[in-house]
Order: sequence, then structure tokens, then C-alpha cells
Amino acid sequence: MTKKLLLLLAPIFLLACGLSRSAILMQADPLPSPTAAQVEIATASPTHPHPTQQSVCTVVAESLHVRESAGVGGVVIGWLKAGQIVTILNDQPAGNWIHIQAGDLTGWINSNYCEG
Repeated sequence: MTKKLLLLLAPIFLLACGLSRSAILMQADPLPSPTAAQVEIATASPTHPHPTQQSVCTVVAESLHVRESAGVGGVVIGWLKAGQIVTILNDQPAGNWIHIQAGDLTGWINSNYCEG
């Protein structure tokens, strides 16, 4: 009987204290991406033993497909959002398509939608 009473009164108590299910389940906002000015990446390769600067760009499209290969025929493997900073990899561009890395995601995007 006591357990049933507690189960009935617990939601009322939580509501009276200003807590709701949405407040309990609420997650913190993700950290913002750094700006292009804040990002400086140095890499070294077997052919260039000294680190070289890689360039970055900022996504300007609301939602930008990241593809497995250059071109609209490439399989979509992820998406980027406006304002995200991506690293442009040193691979040769394929037309308007550039090879990028954003966190764990590596693929090709159309350079028309990335400024920097």
C-alpha cells in the first residue's frame, strides 16, 4: 500500500517542485564549432617531412551532403550544417568537388557551398 501511494504522489511532487519529464530529460546544447580563424592544422607526410598548413572552410549551405566520391553520383555518407568548419584535405580537387574532413567524417563536398 505504501509503495502504491508513493507511486501516485511522486509525479504530483515533481510537478509541484517545477520538474517535468522534459526538464529531467533535457540535454545540454552541443558546443559550437570553432571559427576558421581559430583553427590551425599542421600535418606532415612522407613526401613532406615538415608540417604543411591545411586550409579550412566554413559550410554555407543549410544542409550539405558529404559523399563517398566526388560528384552527385557519389553515395551520401553524411551531412554538414551551415557554420561547420571543415578541413580541406590535400587531395587534388575534382572539378568543383573538394576532399574534406569534419571530425570522423571524411568525404567529398561541392566547393560552392564552403567559403574560406
